[in-house]
Amino acid sequence: MRISVYKIPVLLLITTLQWPAFGSSENIISDDDSYLPQSFLGGQLEREETQGTSAPLVTIKSLQYKIHKHIKRVGGYWTPLSTLARVSEELGEICQIAHSSESAEELALEVADLFVITTCLANQYSCNLSVEYNKTGIPRVLNNLHDSGWTSPLGSNIYVMAHLIGELARVVNSYDGEKKPKMGAQLPTIQELTAKLHSVILTYAIVNKLDIIEHINSTLATSALRDKDRFDRLYDPTMCEALEKFNIIRNQIECPYAKLAKIWGSPDWKMQESFTNNLKNIMPVLNRFTKIAPSENLDGFVIAAPKKYGNALDTLIKFTRKSLQFFSEADPKGEHCMNKKIDDPTWQFSYNGLRLFIITFAPLYLKIHSRYAWDTDMVFLLLQPESSFVSHEIARGEELSRRNKIRKAFAERGREYYRSDIMDSNLEALKYIKPLNSNDSPIYWWEEGNNLDNQNSNNCILY
Repeated sequence: MRISVYKIPVLLLITTLQWPAFGSSENIISDDDSYLPQSFLGGQLEREETQGTSAPLVTIKSLQYKIHKHIKRVGGYWTPLSTLARVSEELGEICQIAHSSESAEELALEVADLFVITTCLANQYSCNLSVEYNKTGIPRVLNNLHDSGWTSPLGSNIYVMAHLIGELARVVNSYDGEKKPKMGAQLPTIQELTAKLHSVILTYAIVNKLDIIEHINSTLATSALRDKDRFDRLYDPTMCEALEKFNIIRNQIECPYAKLAKIWGSPDWKMQESFTNNLKNIMPVLNRFTKIAPSENLDGFVIAAPKKYGNALDTLIKFTRKSLQFFSEADPKGEHCMNKKIDDPTWQFSYNGLRLFIITFAPLYLKIHSRYAWDTDMVFLLLQPESSFVSHEIARGEELSRRNKIRKAFAERGREYYRSDIMDSNLEALKYIKPLNSNDSPIYWWEEGNNLDNQNSNNCILY
């Protein structure tokens, strides 16, 4: 009989919250800042300025970010199943130490390894561990735990770790392996399980006075020397050129929700291959994204293509139409939404059973246009799952206040959000590609032979 992971009593970390400003290719999301208790600190991960004074602060956000940057430097993430195998390997090494006379130093290094590798797994699914730590519920006594005299035996902790790693394996296998979950099964998320596993690791470290921060730093330093160029570089949707380029837009755009979004990027567009073959290369990753997004609350999948597909309005229309038609025909669920009546108010693009909202960004738009591509020299097709709007409590048809907030943010920076009639239209497809000018007609991009005579790209008033 399986024991529910939610019935295992574990201590979590006290947190306080704040959004970090990540660099171009990072997609480790947090709208808050979770400070680890001062009694937990041995070594320093980093120093941050706080109200004019430099103070040692270690946060789960900064740990995620540090580990993500390290992995990028040494060559990128392995596949999630390979990462999971490494998690099992580390647990085995901890078990071996439990039945040997090895030192506390060796144990601390292995515990730190387990923390790093499980954080890698969370990063690969764009998990927001700060929010999960806080949401799970955190005992206020943890700050004083270091001096409390409370003990946490290794044996009982190994049992809980093994149980949680087994649950992680179940979920990762359902996402990326061969095993399908049972009908009606409600699995926990990678984010939930990683936070619970971290709580066991960190609680054990605190009460046994293991300087895990110092050992995490030591683990990363050793890996930086040992592992650089040691492994083949693999594509990962949280660490790819498409995401790196799109993050230039995310860091500039006025939308207040953009920086918080959990976005995956497509594989690199290969110029030597045909348009269709590039879409075939993207399709397996889109399949994976649409499978995982509702459970892990992913907010978008961005396809990046060469600028030649977005240098003019007619090429952007063809790029969008051909891409969506390809995915519609290849739809694993067989819905083939592009064969339906697109100008019906109930129509929405869907793929693999997930309804998706589409936004295009292209080089043809100038800086004062809301779809400006910010000198990325690429065209972007952003697919946003409806599950994202639901998780952020933006139901379809009830998002007017959010849109008004976005429009106000654009206006405050001199980038007016004109043609609100199109964005407020009940025909969703009209919102996918915006016209160039404030007085242009809506773009019926799904119709062959669009009349673009009134879409003059020269000397026009843009928005």
